[in-house]
Amino acid sequence: MALACLVLFAPPAAAAVCVAQNGYGYDVEVTIELPEVRLDRSLSRAQLGGMALHGPDERVLGLTKSNLEVATLATYLTYPAESGLCFWVGRIGVMLRYHSLDVYVAREYRSDSCAYRAILEHEKQHVAIARRNIQRYLPRIKSALASLIIPKARTPKLVASMAAGEADMERILDKLMTPIQNEIDAVLTREQAKIDTPESYARVRAKCSDW
Repeated sequence: MALACLVLFAPPAAAAVCVAQNGYGYDVEVTIELPEVRLDRSLSRAQLGGMALHGPDERVLGLTKSNLEVATLATYLTYPAESGLCFWVGRIGVMLRYHSLDVYVAREYRSDSCAYRAILEHEKQHVAIARRNIQRYLPRIKSALASLIIPKARTPKLVASMAAGEADMERILDKLMTPIQNEIDAVLTREQAKIDTPESYARVRAKCSDW
């Protein structure tokens, strides 16, 4: 999980313990970035078979590949305490993005052929699944980042230094976000597999005779 930090400092005020900072809020924003689909027709059926999960012995006609990244940007605030800093989070922004959405159609099929159109239609279903898969997790991520283990203005946390506070937040964000990212990946694999079945392939093949 990528992590970037923007650090802001509250006005200095020496304190023995951390007290609520009622003038500050807490905000969570989750956004999605989807790239344009790239179509690649440069590879053969054999080369696509080497890239696919089915293995190189499988006769693969098309393939869709995606690469999900979860990037987090946090705003931290502090004020001095007698034994360190009172530290809290003002805002967390999460970006879910696919680096790429690449669709491959084996080069053996001309773009004006029935087989090409049937393969492309099938691969577009994979793209739609990939897009829907991350949309459904926006509420789940917002709920996770409302966690009470994140220090907020009403519950600032005493830390030895800014570096210690940042490291602690990195651990917290990893604890909250890694299970969700793992689930996103697992659900995507499962949903994609539902249309990569012998029955599904048979329906694709039945559309054309120029295989």
